[in-house]
Amino acid sequence: MGVTFSEYSIANPSAWDYVRPILAENNGWAAFVYTPRGRNHGYSMFNMATGNPEWFCSLKTVDDTGAISLEAIDAERRAGRPLHFLGAGSNLLVSDAGVGGTVLCTKKHLSKVVFLGDRSVVAEAGVMLPRLAVLCALSGLSGMESLSGIPGTVGGALTMNAGAFGLCIGELTEWVEVAGEAGEIHRVEARAIRFGYREAAYPVQGVIVRAGFRFAGGTREAVFGRMRQLNEQRRGSQPWGEKTFGSAFRNPPGTESAGRLLDLSGMKGWCEGDACFSEKHANFVVNRGRATAAEVRRLMARGKDAVKSFAGVLLVPEVKMWGEFDV
Repeated sequence: MGVTFSEYSIANPSAWDYVRPILAENNGWAAFVYTPRGRNHGYSMFNMATGNPEWFCSLKTVDDTGAISLEAIDAERRAGRPLHFLGAGSNLLVSDAGVGGTVLCTKKHLSKVVFLGDRSVVAEAGVMLPRLAVLCALSGLSGMESLSGIPGTVGGALTMNAGAFGLCIGELTEWVEVAGEAGEIHRVEARAIRFGYREAAYPVQGVIVRAGFRFAGGTREAVFGRMRQLNEQRRGSQPWGEKTFGSAFRNPPGTESAGRLLDLSGMKGWCEGDACFSEKHANFVVNRGRATAAEVRRLMARGKDAVKSFAGVLLVPEVKMWGEFDV
């Protein structure tokens, strides 16, 4: 038998004290995989292992792991090429001509989740929200149920303060770590972040790498039951399972939602090529076959103009857009 501690340097060290005698009695093993984060218990564990012949210890650099180096990032910036960070791409529209520069995918490399002993959870930027919700439910933690149906990453959600069913991710956040241009890590407390409706303003510039959350206690049955209930609601009102990037426009101030305004303006079911406003929910653009990004942009422009003409309301896109567009 054995146990693996992922990101041990930010885990509760008492967990090792608890399982160590159990492993010793059963001739078990333990593995510790983590990123150094100062002179903490992870640092002490590394120093102990390097000087103990009964332990195997290996230090890996970013070059060893195959992650992109800071030199490569600096070279891209010096060449004037933009650097884009991609999560799951679930609320993103990319130009048909593509996007210039370098794209780094956090979903591939930043996917760890660590549960601490005080209902706190640390999740890296590439962790998918549905996965985090399920892991919380399995641990008897409540709070992620409303976000469990959003097919995005933690980093993407924190970038735009994603939310559903009246809850935004910023309300669950304790702190966010942001990597600066030189690779330095800045921990930003949630109170220093200006979370708004589908936006978040950070006091430092960089890319989100991980965040800490605090949840309420619950039971597995109750949390999973709430998740099923909310996702059934989502399936009943949205084009679940179809090719879409989520909400096209932000809900404007006032009583009417963007979807309702598009519906009243006659845009529900309207198409540009294979890009159509969903018959189920007008604020979702669905791909009926081989829709291009240009068709999606033209459809959104038509919908925006229709709502402006009908209701005098200016819709603002919620979907992020990369690259050059004619419209």
